[in-house]
Amino acid sequence: MLEVEIPGKRPKTPSLTESQLEQTLPETGQFLFDKDLQHWPELIHRSSSQEILRTPLQTDAEGKLYIERPNWEHIHQKRYSQLDNLINDLKAHGMKMVRNNHH
Repeated sequence: MLEVEIPGKRPKTPSLTESQLEQTLPETGQFLFDKDLQHWPELIHRSSSQEILRTPLQTDAEGKLYIERPNWEHIHQKRYSQLDNLINDLKAHGMKMVRNNHH
């Protein structure tokens, strides 16, 4: 299949592999954003049990972002008008954003 870049559109990039995630998120509390296989955005983080967990970013009827993670009471289903606000809350929860160097 031939992929041609369309001006103003970012080319689709493949999701990170599990081994890339293991390398990129070696420490508990580290997180990044990527897209799943259907190219939907998701939060990916290293949990306290050392697992790599994926949480889809969702939008409500007003276009506000939220995530569903019941263990994170201060973030669970909280609405955000900007991704930066969610990132700030994740950092306030003790998490650390890492760069996705594979894209």
